[in-house]
Amino acid sequence: MLELKKWAVERGIKQKDLAKILDVSPQLITEWFAFRRAPTGEKVIEIQELIKTKPRVREMINFEEMEKTFSPERRRQIAVRTEEVRKEVQRASKFHRVHARKASRRHPLKPHHVKTF
Repeated sequence: MLELKKWAVERGIKQKDLAKILDVSPQLITEWFAFRRAPTGEKVIEIQELIKTKPRVREMINFEEMEKTFSPERRRQIAVRTEEVRKEVQRASKFHRVHARKASRRHPLKPHHVKTF
């Protein structure tokens, strides 16, 4: 869901607009972003298509034209939020790398709480 959130923020798409695009409620988008719920298999495919911006999605949504309508204040807000999401993704990625590294150091067949003599 971080990829979807980052994708939406980079394009200045609000959650309610993203909900319309994916034909779900804005509350469901909020729950996805908070990791309280996960999208169904069908929605996962739609999200993947949307993030990849395949031609049929580009035909439905003209992001370049939409961005031209944003005020300078809205563009600034988008830039600030994009930076916040980028940092959030970096923190999550760093957390994952650190814990994956710790887990890889452990011997898979030898529990750490058991002393060997």
